[in-house]
Amino acid sequence: MATKTQLQAPNNQQAERAVLGSLLIDPSAIAIVREMDLQPEDFYHPGNATIFQAMVDLNTALKPIDCVTLCDRLGAHTLSTGKTELETLGGEGAISQLIDDTITSCHSRYYAEIVRRLSRQRQVISMAGEIASQAYRHEGAIEELYNRVEHVFFSKVKVSTDTSHLYGDDQQIVDYLNNQKRRAELLAKNPEAFVKTGFADLDRILGRILPGQLHVVAARPSVGKTMYMEMVTEYNAKRGHKVAYYHLELPHQRMLDRRMARYSGIPS
Repeated sequence: MATKTQLQAPNNQQAERAVLGSLLIDPSAIAIVREMDLQPEDFYHPGNATIFQAMVDLNTALKPIDCVTLCDRLGAHTLSTGKTELETLGGEGAISQLIDDTITSCHSRYYAEIVRRLSRQRQVISMAGEIASQAYRHEGAIEELYNRVEHVFFSKVKVSTDTSHLYGDDQQIVDYLNNQKRRAELLAKNPEAFVKTGFADLDRILGRILPGQLHVVAARPSVGKTMYMEMVTEYNAKRGHKVAYYHLELPHQRMLDRRMARYSGIPS
């Protein structure tokens, strides 16, 4: 008699535990893992997802990640069963075992890539099943089915590679146009809404400096980088923007002297 074999969704328990063990061995590796946008839901095994979420919470709270802080975090959360997350996971011994099972933390990026890749594969499998189900049950125009399938694909599958053209559906275009409309309304209401350098030739090249943009000023010592930044901030302060000075090289009094010299004409 033939029997069906239930296929298990793609996952790698060893890679998941290696990610967690790497973060306990080298807490600074959390920067690498978070840069890759690894999320708790990318872990197939619920216990591993719970541990990773606790690590992310510690990092967000600017607390160190080690066996002591992690166990404290997990032990502080009580589940509906009456047990803490730490007890459900197997206690402090289970957390310490993660370190013992991890060969090295140097390959944390590679471990995270495995976990993320398998997570994306599971998303594709889930998406394919939902699309197949909708195709079987669909009645009506085929264009409507195409639109529904497109929505399912883009809502389920994260596409983040630079070589892919699949960045979103029509809603992304709508969002962009709405944002452009808001910017136009803002400029119509206040032409000084965006930051400029105040140097006409430079502004013709750079255009407006929009929120979220980072401008780095680099040059040899003593050619005027700090002076340039002070003048840009003063120019925008006059235009109604709030500015903040943060110097690593000049004391507060020296900054005031330089500013007073610029506006009074008296050499500093």
